[in-house]
Amino acid sequence: MLGSSLAQEAPAGPEDAQAPSEQAAPDQAAQPDQQSGQALLDEAQLDQLVAPIALYADPLLAQVLIASTYPLEVVQAERWLEKNKELKGDALDEALAKEDWDDSIKALVEVPDVLEMMNKDLDWTSQLGDAVLAQQADVMGAVQRLRALAHENGKLESNDQQTVTVTQAVNVTQPPASSDAPASAQPAPQQVIVIEPASPETVYVPYYQPSVVYGSWPYPDYPPYYFAPRPGYIVGGALATGLAWGAGYAIGNAIWGDGFDWRGDNIHVNVDRNVNINNKNVNVNNWQHNSYHRRA
Repeated sequence: MLGSSLAQEAPAGPEDAQAPSEQAAPDQAAQPDQQSGQALLDEAQLDQLVAPIALYADPLLAQVLIASTYPLEVVQAERWLEKNKELKGDALDEALAKEDWDDSIKALVEVPDVLEMMNKDLDWTSQLGDAVLAQQADVMGAVQRLRALAHENGKLESNDQQTVTVTQAVNVTQPPASSDAPASAQPAPQQVIVIEPASPETVYVPYYQPSVVYGSWPYPDYPPYYFAPRPGYIVGGALATGLAWGAGYAIGNAIWGDGFDWRGDNIHVNVDRNVNINNKNVNVNNWQHNSYHRRA
């Protein structure tokens, strides 16, 4: 199992954005919490937050969004993995089955680069999880906005690692009617962009500089987050041209059956836990957060 050391760096480009630790990122006081009445994130903040993961394949993205709502288990899983690096295949699956973590956390143990990234920047992970809990539809809308930018910029296309499908949306997400909704909230894009692994049994983690794949960033006060691959992990200047790819990870595990209902703004969980990347003809439910796994 190959891990990487992911770091946050300022994206290259004319915007000359600062590293996320110094940039105008959403602070704790602005965390979205409808129960406490705290402000929801606006469009600029949401796009900033999801920029480094919006181009992940849907099954991987679904796991990241769900797992971000359980940051303590992210830390526990990363520490566990450090002690169990020798486990592979069935032995890894059997060991994971004994752990009392959410299935999304167990899934990301099998994609150690992503788990490590989430563990190393817990502030970002927690902000993402808060946004998913308080404004899931807005988070999914941000993903679609950024995918549309990358597609229009010629940086999001089908290849050996992924299959990209663009369809026209029938039901378009509307801004929340609540008076608490951000004034800048906009309807979701009129199209839906689905990203699936080219092989249903292997997922690749894309690395990319937001300023390259998305083009001119529309929010100078909120430069996008960027998680860089460890030195030497990506060959040559691949990041300068678009998406770069590391090693593929086998996902022939029953955990990897989740995805999205983009038109309904729902995260789908395959309750039978069958491996079905397209989420077609399987028994799926809308994901419901389990507060047990968010315990302090």
